[in-house]
Amino acid sequence: MQFIFNNNEEIENIETKKCVFVDGTSTLIDINKDLELSHWIPNNTQDIYKAATSTQICFNYVKLNDLSNYDCVINNHVDVDGILSAFVIMFSKVSLKYEAIISGASMMGDFSAYGPYDVSHFYIHLGEEIKKYQSLKIDSQQIFEKCFLFIKDYFLDKKYVYDEYAKKSIDELENSLNLVKNNKIQRVLQNDLFSSYFIPFELTKLYDKSPIYKAGFDFGLDIKQLLPMQILNYFDFERQKLLIVENEEGSYFYDCLLPDYLWAETSALYRTKGVSSTDSTNVHLFENSKLLEAQKLLQKAEKNQGLWELATTFHPFSSIKGRGFPVVLSFMNEGKVAPSSNKPNFVIGLLEGVWA
Repeated sequence: MQFIFNNNEEIENIETKKCVFVDGTSTLIDINKDLELSHWIPNNTQDIYKAATSTQICFNYVKLNDLSNYDCVINNHVDVDGILSAFVIMFSKVSLKYEAIISGASMMGDFSAYGPYDVSHFYIHLGEEIKKYQSLKIDSQQIFEKCFLFIKDYFLDKKYVYDEYAKKSIDELENSLNLVKNNKIQRVLQNDLFSSYFIPFELTKLYDKSPIYKAGFDFGLDIKQLLPMQILNYFDFERQKLLIVENEEGSYFYDCLLPDYLWAETSALYRTKGVSSTDSTNVHLFENSKLLEAQKLLQKAEKNQGLWELATTFHPFSSIKGRGFPVVLSFMNEGKVAPSSNKPNFVIGLLEGVWA
């Protein structure tokens, strides 16, 4: 079977080929002969195979079907889930032996999920391979092919098992996890759908790490953050989250986050009310009257310079300008997160009612 990287360009003799389109979308799909295995919205994936990531969708398919009638696998973008989806179809025999690790890494890539040591280890190394080839300006077709070779080497040669680079990153992540477990960062489950995290000012002085949440997509373990995305999702993957960072002057930085997976079709997971798909790929509207009312009350009570910004649309790379998905509500000034005069109990009280 042949792999083809293609972003809607013409493919010679494609009308004679039976293709598997994975983790993306394409205008070239012929639903009468081709197969689509994707969690992008919209898609033509059959319900029986659907799962949170395209990689797991591909696993679900290869367990039940023979692929010998297909000529090629097609993907339209470079990221962890995209590469792993194609790998599962191209090399299903090897993939099935390591399904838990490969599928877990796809969750870390697309949704910043927390992964145990073996999953995080693989995700770190695959991410570094992708970054290396991108920095060398290698074209996307070659990146996929080189990553396929790397993945086979990783699992079959076992030469990456003991390395200080990955171990250090994972240890740093575990240190952040322990800050929450030991209540140095104070996590409170406000209700079944909403948790808050409070980072005291004194704690921020002890670490050379940013306490302010950094939104991003598939950029690895962000060990430069005091509270990385993976740790938030260790505790509250299917919840809204409020991050509160105490400032020196007795003011507070706030970010309210939606679940990281909401941009994709993840029907088996909790879906936030008020989210609806548009005609554009992976672009969503967000309309929540309770949150809009809370925003107005927060702004009315605010004494510091700035605005409580609320996202009304989002996709994997964007929500509030200057913050990014999955941030849905934040106090901002001139495009940057800013300290608010509103006290945590007041903000929590308003938002708890939104997500109840």
